[in-house]
Amino acid sequence: MRIIDNRALDMAEPLWRYFKPERFAALMQTGCPHFASARQFNDRFEGAVAVLPPGFPVDPRYV
Repeated sequence: MRIIDNRALDMAEPLWRYFKPERFAALMQTGCPHFASARQFNDRFEGAVAVLPPGFPVDPRYV
């Protein structure tokens, strides 16, 4: 076990299951995370933004 930033790091703990090893290596080398383009998603509504008509009542919890 290693100590990083005053926290113990368990080297046996698996990475998040959707994190590809080559992307993790690139993140460690560059320090820049990779964000996939919304065009790469299978769901065509992934990342879509609702467009409401003017005057449409908006729930105050989301303002």
